[in-house]
Amino acid sequence: MNYTIEHFAFGYAPAVTGEHRAYWGARAIWQGGRTWDLLPDRQGVKATDKAALDTLVARLNGGVLRKAEARLGALGNTWEVSPSEAREVVLFEDAHVRVVGNTNASHGYVYLTAQLLEA
Repeated sequence: MNYTIEHFAFGYAPAVTGEHRAYWGARAIWQGGRTWDLLPDRQGVKATDKAALDTLVARLNGGVLRKAEARLGALGNTWEVSPSEAREVVLFEDAHVRVVGNTNASHGYVYLTAQLLEA
């Protein structure tokens, strides 16, 4: 059976390489502070199988997003990342998930993509 779910209107598209079975993306409000605001209607996914998508979502909700948010806040606090400068950064990575972000010099948003790294 061929399974594909694709609703990836938001997120950091350059990080969707097609090499992985599941992606999650979002456009979050971020103005350089310690936290972001994730809006439910500004998120999307791309996956080749439901099990991979379920695994990715569980990991994101299990603490990965909080760690990525904290990393972005720390980078913003030292001006390594700025809302007014486009720069791709890895916000979280372990053996299972990588979260990449870029403000795209948007002055108020950060575009995020999480990739499931497991085979």
